[in-house]
Amino acid sequence: MNRAKRLLISMIALLCCCTGTWASSIPGALSGRFTINASGEKVVFSQGNLQYVGTWQFAENQWDCFSTSQYNDHRDLFGWGTGDAPNKVSDNNGDYGTFTDWGTNAITNGGNTENSGWRTLTKDEWVYLFYSRENAATLFGFGRVNDKNGLIILPDNWTTPEGASFTASTTLGLANLGSYYHNDKNDNYTHNTYTAEQWAVMESAGAVFLPAAAYRHGVDSNIKYTDGGGFYWSSTPSSTDNAYYLNFYYNDLDPQFNEMRYGGRPVRLVRSSLEKDGEGNYLLSSAQDWKDFAAIVNSGTNPAANAKMMTDIDLGNDQTMVGTSSVPYQGSFDGQGHTLKVAYNTSESTIAPFRYVAGSTQTIENLHVNGTIYTTGCAAGGVVCSIAGNLTIKKCWVSAQIRTQNAGGSYGTIGGICSYCDPTENCTIVIEDCLFSGAILYSSYCGSFMSHVASSKSSVTIRRGLSIGTWSGGNGYQSGTFIRPVLNGIRNIENAFYRYSCGEVQGTHATDEELADGTIATALQNGRAEEIWVQDPVTNQPMLKLFATKAYTVPASGIGTFSAKAKFTVPDGLTAHYCKTYNSANGTIGVVDIDGVVPANTGVLLKGTPGETYTLTRTNSDAATVEGNALVAVTEATHVDPIDGDYTNFMMSGGTFIKIEASDDDVKMPANRAYLQILTSQIDPEPVSARGITLSWDDDATSISEMEKWRNGENEKFYDLQGRLIVNGKLSNGKLPKGLYINNGRKVVIK
Repeated sequence: MNRAKRLLISMIALLCCCTGTWASSIPGALSGRFTINASGEKVVFSQGNLQYVGTWQFAENQWDCFSTSQYNDHRDLFGWGTGDAPNKVSDNNGDYGTFTDWGTNAITNGGNTENSGWRTLTKDEWVYLFYSRENAATLFGFGRVNDKNGLIILPDNWTTPEGASFTASTTLGLANLGSYYHNDKNDNYTHNTYTAEQWAVMESAGAVFLPAAAYRHGVDSNIKYTDGGGFYWSSTPSSTDNAYYLNFYYNDLDPQFNEMRYGGRPVRLVRSSLEKDGEGNYLLSSAQDWKDFAAIVNSGTNPAANAKMMTDIDLGNDQTMVGTSSVPYQGSFDGQGHTLKVAYNTSESTIAPFRYVAGSTQTIENLHVNGTIYTTGCAAGGVVCSIAGNLTIKKCWVSAQIRTQNAGGSYGTIGGICSYCDPTENCTIVIEDCLFSGAILYSSYCGSFMSHVASSKSSVTIRRGLSIGTWSGGNGYQSGTFIRPVLNGIRNIENAFYRYSCGEVQGTHATDEELADGTIATALQNGRAEEIWVQDPVTNQPMLKLFATKAYTVPASGIGTFSAKAKFTVPDGLTAHYCKTYNSANGTIGVVDIDGVVPANTGVLLKGTPGETYTLTRTNSDAATVEGNALVAVTEATHVDPIDGDYTNFMMSGGTFIKIEASDDDVKMPANRAYLQILTSQIDPEPVSARGITLSWDDDATSISEMEKWRNGENEKFYDLQGRLIVNGKLSNGKLPKGLYINNGRKVVIK
């Protein structure tokens, strides 16, 4: 691909990202997503056909194909059984080979394309792509790209880019699936014609182009139908000697044609639309990623798939859950401290983000589930509903509302973390370092962590858990504070605390004072070196450190006020300060650095890159010493009067403190802010009324009072406090504005 085209595609891809078009971050993949089965599994296509040029690679452009070359080191037409032996093409003497996944063998062994998982579509997947997905008939057509004939396939959510055009081949005999008829209408390839530059626009919007790359009969045979037809292998055999392939020729298309395996045909690989890390974990960054991951599991493609969340995900009203009764989830899942927000509302039973789970060594961890989980069916869970086998759930937090109530008014089974163990299975379930702060509504059989275990050989261990959620509706019949009382199974509840009980009282009661003063967090931490339980910086309640964070976005001025109910650390790129010494002569307040952990209930200034969002994290470490702070913390929304006794109050605006104006008592300063208090008797109204109280970024705030008062002299060079020369900054009277400057290496005040 030439440099100009690369630059054009990069610019277009950036534009698509900014306007909402999904862009692939998978090396070697195009951006479009294509549904390939009724379960909703989606794939992305490789950037070009598979090639062997001394090593395996993807073609640089979608239209590239050798076609006329048969040299062993320069090939893109492969026998069906070639696999990872590119120099061997099966012949017609019975050596048909055994199909191997070109994705695993070719690309992985070639070593020049990242990530395994590339594969060839099956015959049924080719059929579904062209005939069964939504609006299938409008999402493909013949065309000519950069003077090369071929077949264009559009992604599921296709929108024709502005300035581009596309004509679908809806005139094909779609009802005659499996028929093949060649009528030599070569001009059909010209229905969609693009230059390389025009195609860059289509490609960035997700379009795929399969060049008419011809085929050959065997090792020594000539290439047939050069540029006239396309013949792409599937991974499905049709007999001992034959295999299926996609066949198109001018205006005819058959996704389940079959021919002898020794024939040389092109290969276009696909892979799951989800990115993987080096350990094979699917990486989830959006609601679509969650749905794609669920499709991979629920379709049976990979029930044991492992996954990690890369950011918070809001499913909106989408009802997608992972695992089915016939294909339960068998992998491990790491939320990495992120939130999955759901709004499940269904009449089905067995409802949870992970609906059915079965396995021997599974772990679901580091996940926060928020939102609503409503069903008129009989069972629901905050993280998992049905468990069969062994499962560990750790460092998970559920703040969702969970409700079961059917039309007749009877109530179902709810577990705040997980609902129940499959009664036909023997389960070993461990729930450790978990928090339930949601609400359980309308349940007859419930526990804030788990509902029930029916098998006498099953066991549930709850270790270092906290329940501060609420209960309402229902009658609490056979309910327990942490787990429903049962006659069968083994229950172990260790070092667990609750704020509100329901049914059988279990664990240890925690008072409001103990929750607020760190007593419970300390007990849950239990002396471990790794910080797991801390006080939340916003609520001052015990919280898993993983979630005890506050997002802070720096204002346009680069500085803003902040306060929290608990101690917190400041990340790289952000600095914390407090205000100490007020200078009435020039209306400035000295700014002092905070080195280390910010104390609880302390008003501070946070300085960083304008518009950047930083994560503030709670810690148990000792806080820095802050003395004489003129900032007042506002940890809950509070009305602030202009005058408070002997003090005048100022609020931050645009990097400067301005007087708070009189307002209605209902007007409140938002939580997690701070305001400045100065003794009214110290305030010189002239500088304050002119520009408010400005900040003096001084290592020693008291040095402000020692600054020299300066009257403008002739031909003097003045610099601001950032060291920038003041040019054309004088007023019409020849004087600089009032403020702080550097002159001849000294700080001066212009009054």
